[in-house]
Amino acid sequence: MQHSSSTQTQDVKHSIWMMLGLSLSVLVASLATSMINVALPNLTLVFHSSMQQVQWIVTAYLLVITSLIVSLGRLGDLLGNRRLLLIGIIIFTISSLAGAMANNLILLIISRVFQGLGAAIMLALSMALMSKSQAKAGRAMGLWGSVSAMGTALGPAIGGISLSLYGWQSLFFIIVPFSIIAFCLLYLALPSDPQIKTTLSEKEARSLPKKCGLSNAKKKGQFDLLGNLVLALSLSAFALSMSLESSQFKGLDERLNIGLFVLALIGIWGFFNIEKRQEREHITPLIPSHIFNNMGFKISFICSAITASIVMTCLVIGPYYLSITLALSAYQVGLVMSTGPLVVALSGVPAGRLSDKIGAKNMLLVGLCLMTLGCLLMSFNHQATGVMGYIFALVTITLGFSLFQVANSADVMSQTNLQTKGVTSALLNLARNLGFMTGAAFMGSIFFRFIGSQQLLLASSDEVTYALHNTFLIAALFVFIGINFTLYSRVKPLIN
Repeated sequence: MQHSSSTQTQDVKHSIWMMLGLSLSVLVASLATSMINVALPNLTLVFHSSMQQVQWIVTAYLLVITSLIVSLGRLGDLLGNRRLLLIGIIIFTISSLAGAMANNLILLIISRVFQGLGAAIMLALSMALMSKSQAKAGRAMGLWGSVSAMGTALGPAIGGISLSLYGWQSLFFIIVPFSIIAFCLLYLALPSDPQIKTTLSEKEARSLPKKCGLSNAKKKGQFDLLGNLVLALSLSAFALSMSLESSQFKGLDERLNIGLFVLALIGIWGFFNIEKRQEREHITPLIPSHIFNNMGFKISFICSAITASIVMTCLVIGPYYLSITLALSAYQVGLVMSTGPLVVALSGVPAGRLSDKIGAKNMLLVGLCLMTLGCLLMSFNHQATGVMGYIFALVTITLGFSLFQVANSADVMSQTNLQTKGVTSALLNLARNLGFMTGAAFMGSIFFRFIGSQQLLLASSDEVTYALHNTFLIAALFVFIGINFTLYSRVKPLIN
């Protein structure tokens, strides 16, 4: 009896250390996303470069995460999540040190590429490992969301203080000790990877139709190199189409972005055709067909992207409304905009507990309804409603986003088998990233088109208010579509 009690205590300690290590890995990856932005003006002077060139320090990091996160999630399923996560933390730590010691812009961008590689592994596999307990999947996903939002929210503040006291190199040095602590905790606390079956036995191969053959059967579990390459290039083209500005390439206008977007669509179409062929040849595909053939998961993916795009819409066009219509200072705008990430950070864990209590499917609808209400409230904002009207609408939107994302992640991950947890968590991360990029580019362009003035800074407060109203009415329509999708998915099972 005493032995059983001590074993349980030991298991609880291991679980706490494991969750702390996973949380730290998410935190440093999120900090690295937002912290460097404050140093961009300073880096233009340090490296005697243009703002467009220095912007690649941010773009390279996000581009690698977006284009490789699915491939790395799948690699974790094949090699073992523990093994690959520890490798990812090592890559992230070494590249952070390399970034701090870079003496020119090219080396700094290269270090950010490898830092993004490590971050992609950490973001994808931390969610997969946190979601192992199906009974408490909501709490785990709530913790993941809270830590991620906290890192994003604290990044600019920590970055600004470190930059002013110790210089831009400190932005890279500061995350190294936390990465090392995360590695040590996870090395000691994470259980060993289970034996993952990557090939079929001869007995199983013989049970397949004769036309398959033993050689084809033994291809099961091979890394889908062609599919990974096509998907990575397609996602890179999409990310660039959403993030590049024509000013970065002289002589080219929006045709470059349109061309990249079309290339991305062709690439995605080609990717799914490749995956079908891989399965016919009995090669394990990057994304197993049962995931994307499942209507429930498709709806989950789409709704996740929609909600993320709405939140990014708030972050992109909000500052223009606050500074032009409400005439707030830059400092005041920053304080108001920080309420969004703060709400997500504070509501994540309680949302996870609520999801476990009332059921993830019920909370999905609550979150989407709150987001719809928030978009409608935002569309009625004007000078008379003032700052409090904007904050109330923003809090409603971000609270709804937090509830939805926690419930959505918990619902999907709790129904995912062990062999596909890595790729599934990576797909959920990808949906959010695609939504953030689409919200910044597509919804931002809608806002700018509703403004009559040729130059945004010359627009009147009435023009900006009119653009805000119409943009968020369109946003409310998108979320309402998501509600209908979610209602439909209630009669469809998610991942089997």
